[in-house]
Amino acid sequence: MTSKSKSYEYAMLMSDDDSEEGQSPSIRRRQDLRWHSWALRGALYLVVGGSLLLNIVQFIRWLPSKRTIVLGDRSVTAYAHLSWTKPGEFEHNGIYDNANSTVTEEAWESLRYDLGSIALSDVYTEAIGLPKAQRFPWDQSKGLYFLNGYHGVHCLKILRLTLKELFAGKTPTTFHQGHSTHCLEALLQDVLCFADDTL
Repeated sequence: MTSKSKSYEYAMLMSDDDSEEGQSPSIRRRQDLRWHSWALRGALYLVVGGSLLLNIVQFIRWLPSKRTIVLGDRSVTAYAHLSWTKPGEFEHNGIYDNANSTVTEEAWESLRYDLGSIALSDVYTEAIGLPKAQRFPWDQSKGLYFLNGYHGVHCLKILRLTLKELFAGKTPTTFHQGHSTHCLEALLQDVLCFADDTL
C-alpha cells in the first residue's frame, strides 16, 4: 500500500510590521477590492443621502405652507396677508336663509363672484409657483385666474339654483350635472383643506 501525501504550502499573513512588498498578489488584490468596495458603498450612501435630503427640501417647499403662513397663533393668507379676525356666529333665519323669500333672493343675487377674476402676469405667477392659465384676451403675457373664495361663492350660487329648480320640478336644470358635481368637489376640498375647528 502506498500512501500518497499531498504537500501544502502555507503563506503567513502579514503582521503590522510587514511591508506590502512581501505580500502575495492575491492578498493585495483582496485588500484593494475591499477598499474599492468600501469606497463604492460610501459613495452610494452619499448619493442616496444627498438625494433624500434634496427630496425632503423640495417636499417642504411644496407643502401647502405656500398658501398659508402661520405667524404665532394668527394665520394669514400667503399672497394678500389677510387674517381671520372677524368673529361670526351661525344664525338661523338670517338674510341667506330667511322666512321671507324676497329677502333671501335679494341677498343671494347681491353676491357677486365676477369680482374674483383677475389677470396676473406670467412673470409673477412663475415666481410664486402658479401654473400657466388661460390667456387674458387683451394681454397675452397675462393669465386669467379666479380667487378661490369667489369660486366658492360661484359654486354655492350654482348649487342653490339647481336645488331650487329641482324642488320646483324643472328638468333639465340651468347647469348640467357635471358643473354641479365639480362645485360639490371644490367646496369639499375647501372644507377638508381649511377645516375650521372653532366651536
